[in-house]
Parts: sequence; structure tokens; C-alpha cells
Amino acid sequence: MAGPTPGPSQARGPSSAERIRALLHARVGEALTLDEIAREVSLSRAYVVHSFKRAFGVTPYEYLMHLRVGRARDLLGQGVRAAEVAQACGFYDQSHLNRWFRKVLGVTPGAYAARAREAPTSRVPRPRRAGWPSSPRR
Repeated sequence: MAGPTPGPSQARGPSSAERIRALLHARVGEALTLDEIAREVSLSRAYVVHSFKRAFGVTPYEYLMHLRVGRARDLLGQGVRAAEVAQACGFYDQSHLNRWFRKVLGVTPGAYAARAREAPTSRVPRPRRAGWPSSPRR
């Protein structure tokens, strides 16, 4: 006797939002446009934004910026200069890094790096939203 047939949720692959998220993680340091994301996942631009925001509560762009800030935080903690961090993480320039870093963590990259140098084992600022950006909205 054959086993039970998989239900619709078991037979499907990753959701649209999960495929978009995987793409963002894979290309976090690259210049990535909405058109490129839509082409990569074979969806319309509008549906990319709609499905992602419904699943994760933010737009793909905001999610990508939070990923980049997380990567920047790690590099700054290792002593890499902010200008180099901005380029390595895919920000347009250091000013772009500064704006997003302050928006996400509430401190500038310079202040963060200074804290990390003073006491590398002390608690340094983390993103303001718990579980950000990896936990999907339920």
C-alpha cells in the first residue's frame, strides 16, 4: 500500500517571499534593483513587493538595507573603516551607510565602532526590532 499523497502545502516549493528573501541574502552586497529581483523570481514588480511585505512586514528594499546594516555592524566591530564598510556592504556611499545605520541601530557607525573598540565584549546596539530581519510575520 502506498503512503499518503502529499497535501498542497507539502508538494510546493518555497513561497515567493522565501525565494525573494533567499535572493536578497545571496546578493546582499550587490546593487540589486526591483526589476532584477522580479526577473530572478519570475514575478511582476508589484507582486514582489506585495508578497514580500505580506510575509515579512517590510519591503524587499528595507529588508536588504537591514541585512547590509548587520553586515556593516560586523565589519565595524572588526575595526574596518566606515568608508570601506560602506563599499563592501553595497551602500551607495558612506552617507548612505550613516543614514541607514542610525535608522536601524540608533547610533552612527563611528559611535558604534568606538564602543566596539572600547569594550569588545560589552553589549553594543542591535537592531530595534526583535528577531530582525530573519523572522517572518505570522
